[in-house]
Amino acid sequence: MKKLHFLFILFALCSLGAKADETTVDVADITSYKVASISSTAATSITAGSWYLLEQDREGQNHNGNWTPALDNGEGETITRASSADVLEEGTFGGYAAKYLVRFVETGTTSTENTSSTVYNIQFATGNYFKSNATSEYSGAGVTTVADASEATSWNVYTIGSNEGHFGINQYDMSYDLNNNGIGGDVVSWESGEITSTGGNNDWELFEVTLEAMTEDDMAQYETELAPTNLLTLIREADALYESNNDWTYSTDDKLITDETQLSSPYTATNESTGKISALIDGDSSTYWHSDWSQGVDDDVHYFQVELSEDLEGADLIAYIQRRAGTNSDQIIKMGVKNATNVDDEEYTDDEVIAILDYPFTTAGEKLTDHFYLPSGVTKLRFYEEEKQSSSTAGCFNLAEFQLYPATVSDDCANSTHPKTAAAFSEAIKTASELYTAYATEDCAITTDDVATLQAAIDAYKIAIE
Repeated sequence: MKKLHFLFILFALCSLGAKADETTVDVADITSYKVASISSTAATSITAGSWYLLEQDREGQNHNGNWTPALDNGEGETITRASSADVLEEGTFGGYAAKYLVRFVETGTTSTENTSSTVYNIQFATGNYFKSNATSEYSGAGVTTVADASEATSWNVYTIGSNEGHFGINQYDMSYDLNNNGIGGDVVSWESGEITSTGGNNDWELFEVTLEAMTEDDMAQYETELAPTNLLTLIREADALYESNNDWTYSTDDKLITDETQLSSPYTATNESTGKISALIDGDSSTYWHSDWSQGVDDDVHYFQVELSEDLEGADLIAYIQRRAGTNSDQIIKMGVKNATNVDDEEYTDDEVIAILDYPFTTAGEKLTDHFYLPSGVTKLRFYEEEKQSSSTAGCFNLAEFQLYPATVSDDCANSTHPKTAAAFSEAIKTASELYTAYATEDCAITTDDVATLQAAIDAYKIAIE
């Protein structure tokens, strides 16, 4: 099927008289192309639809003498400049290049404030568009990305004075400019008005990127390289699907954390009377634990740990939380669970991730639960901040109460009424998860066949359950 698809693309290109090298490849087709060349000379004009690297020409803010391009960090995230200049080269597959490539999509409007400029939407090859978040109160807001063009900001793009190859970029009404303060830094909306000088935070250069259709061997290599990522994505999808057809029950009498000595964290805030680790199990919702907020850290650094009294030899567990009341800051919405059985308390590690727990935020003080499976042999668990509702300090988080309970599934949920189907699907998820764990820790191979096997299990489960 993939071979036929590739031959069809190749035939279509030849039939339409298209050149092997192209600059105006559509977003939907970008993963079927690779980088053929990157111009070493900055463009002096813009061809709508062509792909470029958007780089900043700022004295002293280069990378080993090279400028670095704008980078899409994902929908809703702030655009940054890449921290390395060596992000693309001839032969880079389009799927990898997409987050660096930008094009300018004409809006059909002309700026009344700057008649020498053209108004565009700026789009990454991922499909995401540039969106300004500047306001009269906050002009330094990060420029983020949106998938919907109707939510995107339109931008005036123009040559700075008579300096060909140097572009100024302002919002459509010539207000806040597109600005950056150095490699690896955020792209932000900053000053208003037309840019008149080069060499500053708002002087941008464009380098055109030419693409070429990937060969059949390229496509096979690309799919093979993506197999681990695709398998992990499917494992998470399968887990969520299986979980949606369970109805877990538990007894609050069956607490697995009964003493504060089972709890520990090297990140507990120690500079005040509140925030003690014992608050997690004291039954008092007015007290709370929080990690050290005195300095920001990356997500997934701060954690607390739970030492179980025995090996449960494989068990379904409910993780209960009650949020701290009175504040929306630093409230957990996704909490990761790692196996820390053989890890020192102070050592941060990328050990096996057992689960990512979801706690959608509605209000401070609320009580929530999520389920996860505890593998046999695991007696020490690390619970870390994966994502927060809002932040006063990056990386820290808090909870009023936390507890673990053994869980059983009710008799009338879909997985109980389709036991053979559920068991087969659960086994398929387990097999895929063990394979991915082995890949992550032992560097064994994951193939496209492994991905196809789990996808087939998902499809069969959906049909049987429905």
